[in-house]
Amino acid sequence: MKFIVYIFALFSLSNLALASNMIKYVGSSTISQEEANNTAISGIAKQIVANISTSEQMIVEDFTRENKSESQEKYTAIQNIQSELTLKWIQLEVLPKSGSEFKARAILNVDEVESAMLLRMRELQKEISIHETKGME
Repeated sequence: MKFIVYIFALFSLSNLALASNMIKYVGSSTISQEEANNTAISGIAKQIVANISTSEQMIVEDFTRENKSESQEKYTAIQNIQSELTLKWIQLEVLPKSGSEFKARAILNVDEVESAMLLRMRELQKEISIHETKGME
């Protein structure tokens, strides 16, 4: 069990090591500064992890009445994007307004995330070794 946790942790960290140290996204909105902030934060979240589900449906109906044929087609598509991400490491910077457009830049320092993950891994290693010792007894 301990080996699997180490492998998972190393795999996760190796993915972070391949990324640049900073991830940035600029969001803008003509409605409000809050919407620009939320757009910037969601831009970061989409770059890191996203669960995407789509649903498509096409209904074709043919009608024949006397000598007339009619056909109706209905097409619907639903797309959901969900990000499961702890956003506590994202820094938000309000940029100068450009005309009627509010702007914000979201920045994620990957080094901070990596440090936090390493600290959490060490805590988990201690917990696992305590449980392993108790299990052996």
